[in-house]
Amino acid sequence: MKICIPYKHFEGPELKYCLRSIEMFIEEPEVIIIGDKTAFKTKHIPFKDNPEIQWKERNVFQKLLLMDDDFLFFNDDFFLLKPFEPTYHFSGTIQQQKESYPITNDFRKILQNTIHIYGDIPNFFRHGPIFIEREKLEPLTKLDWDLPWGYCTKSIYCHLNNIKGEDYPDLKVRVPLQTTQIVNLINGRPYFSTGDNAINQAMMNVLETLYPNKSRFEI
Repeated sequence: MKICIPYKHFEGPELKYCLRSIEMFIEEPEVIIIGDKTAFKTKHIPFKDNPEIQWKERNVFQKLLLMDDDFLFFNDDFFLLKPFEPTYHFSGTIQQQKESYPITNDFRKILQNTIHIYGDIPNFFRHGPIFIEREKLEPLTKLDWDLPWGYCTKSIYCHLNNIKGEDYPDLKVRVPLQTTQIVNLINGRPYFSTGDNAINQAMMNVLETLYPNKSRFEI
């Protein structure tokens, strides 16, 4: 399976453990990192974000378009906990997600742009892998991606392709927690994600316990 990770360089351990989880739970993964070069032995497609257009969703979408086949859309801070099954998960609607953000939040603007065109559609704008059929991304290229902050790529992709999915709660650990708290949160989950502030010693211990073996991507 081809796995696309849009990547912007960041000093942290997430990508290492992300790759270990991929190797552990996906058969014959072909990992393709698009963006900045990494120290890992994966296929790499160079892509420099437009310095004049800082919004993340637009830059990520441009990277996805460089894929030439169907792929699993991953982020470097996603960690699999079970063998991957191509289930489409959403969490409520994008209006509900928008209301959870303060007015100044950038992601609120992404959600508002999406609502303006498509209405209150299911919220696939979440922190987990999603399978993409490359040709079905093409209709999204007709959107005005120069509009500040862009759109919810995953939600629009599923909406335009009539993907119903399963309403399943998102899980991104955003704050430092103790080991027991982390273990309880991820118990029974197929995957989870972390924010920058969540990487403390307890999280490092959990990641090392979950993924103790080096992947073939490590030098």
